[in-house]
Amino acid sequence: STLSSSSAASDVYKRQCEKCSGAGILRQEKTIEVKIPAGIDNGQRVAIRGEGEVGYRGSKSGDLYLAIKVKPHKDFQRQGFNLLKDLPLSFTQAALGAKINVDTLDGKIELKIPAGTQPGKVFRVAGKGVPVINSAKRGDLYITARVVVPNKLTKEETELIKKLAELSGESVEVNKSFWDNIKDSFSVS
Repeated sequence: STLSSSSAASDVYKRQCEKCSGAGILRQEKTIEVKIPAGIDNGQRVAIRGEGEVGYRGSKSGDLYLAIKVKPHKDFQRQGFNLLKDLPLSFTQAALGAKINVDTLDGKIELKIPAGTQPGKVFRVAGKGVPVINSAKRGDLYITARVVVPNKLTKEETELIKKLAELSGESVEVNKSFWDNIKDSFSVS
């Protein structure tokens, strides 16, 4: 006995693939290596050609798009292609000047701090920022001087700073009678 064409088609349909249910497509995970371009920023996308959904009935696959989320850095803050960094300085380094090794994305550089540097002074280091995508250009690194006042001083340091204040004509002693008056006004008999 021979099968008619309609019964042959139904016979084939009855023996469809159990894994793909006859669709000819099997969904599975795949690990791929992706090159992320230098200088990419939050919200930008990277397209990987041919790694998206499989096309219908053997047509070519679509593209996979990765949305980029850049983690914050502990030392640098990003502003476009520029980087911002705080540089803690002691009072003496700011007052007298210094040469300080500063970390950049490319390693350490020596930064000359001029005498009399004020808190908040910004130093620009050209070309030490983030690479501009698809270009040889780079942003700049902006370093902000942050003068750190020590929490504790030795007796000798305290005396030297008092002497400096005297030479500058500054008063550094708190009027003790003023504090005594405040304290006395709050005493309970």
